[in-house]
Amino acid sequence: MIIAEDGSYIHWLAVDIHLDIAAFLSVIEPAAKQKFAAIKLKHDHIFGQAIASLRKQHQLRQSDIIAGLPPYKHTSYG
Repeated sequence: MIIAEDGSYIHWLAVDIHLDIAAFLSVIEPAAKQKFAAIKLKHDHIFGQAIASLRKQHQLRQSDIIAGLPPYKHTSYG
């Protein structure tokens, strides 16, 4: 386990998990979980709009972008 120099997150190397304070608060405070979920939803919406705008600007379809990605390889830790 590694704690970031600035204390912003904990990293478990063996399973490549990063946990920040939001992750811990989400478990112990339902209101915090809702707040962080709302923030993530807004971020995802804005990010999606930006990607869609970029695609349209370059006349790309979603399938054009996905087709250019390397195949996903799931890594099992055990």
